[in-house]
Amino acid sequence: MKLQHAVRAIVIGSMVATWGAGSAFADQKKGAAPKMDAAGEAAMMAEMMKMAAPGPEHKVLEASVGRWKTVSKSYEGPGDPKVSEGTADYEPILGGRFILSRYHGSMMGMPFEGFSIMGYDRTTKTYEGYWTDTMSTAIFPMSKGTWDDASKTLTFNVDWPNPVAAGTVPYKLVTKYNGNDAMVFTMSTSNEGKAVPMMEVSYSRVK
Repeated sequence: MKLQHAVRAIVIGSMVATWGAGSAFADQKKGAAPKMDAAGEAAMMAEMMKMAAPGPEHKVLEASVGRWKTVSKSYEGPGDPKVSEGTADYEPILGGRFILSRYHGSMMGMPFEGFSIMGYDRTTKTYEGYWTDTMSTAIFPMSKGTWDDASKTLTFNVDWPNPVAAGTVPYKLVTKYNGNDAMVFTMSTSNEGKAVPMMEVSYSRVK
């Protein structure tokens, strides 16, 4: 624990020094004397710690913490979707700043595993994260996510690599929280302006 604190102190100290040097350089270009007094350092440190602490937006993600049973519907072509079952575990990490999820199930008749890290960036004021799984060697970023409190939904609009050709494909990812013990994730794409469902995963909490 002492080592972790020491490392963090070094990192923060370096950031303060870098910021101070940058400010001093800017002041020199303007012809002003470089300055970064103790009060300025303290104010900057306080602001950094404020932005680094979890806020009310992180409470949204806490609703997913726990173990879940899942039922997935995959729309892989014409006809009825393929249905499979699985499990998912969500846990807070780094003092509640992020949520780590691990999913186990099947996809296209094969064992399937994936995980994600999700958080809220207080500087950009958006939800951020990424997903990766055993169906690809890519890391799929999720950025600029928004929360709608009225409908209890978390939404991402992403452009991910096309799995069969060059370029990217637009996807809409929506997680809807239905109380404390259920949530539904949907993924869709678009074709000529019309939404095309790709996947739906229903979660029920294991008690």
